[in-house]
Amino acid sequence: MLESAVESGQITAYGIATWHGLGVPPNNPQHLDLGKIKSIAAKVGRW
Repeated sequence: MLESAVESGQITAYGIATWHGLGVPPNNPQHLDLGKIKSIAAKVGRW
């Protein structure tokens, strides 16, 4: 949906929102793996 909105010019970009996910250690349940996020974005986006 978001990629379609970018292509149609409705939005120019989108991203992720996180309170702590990028700053907590990998063993924390709130941890977000930036490499995994980038990989997913590359699969669905135009990178």
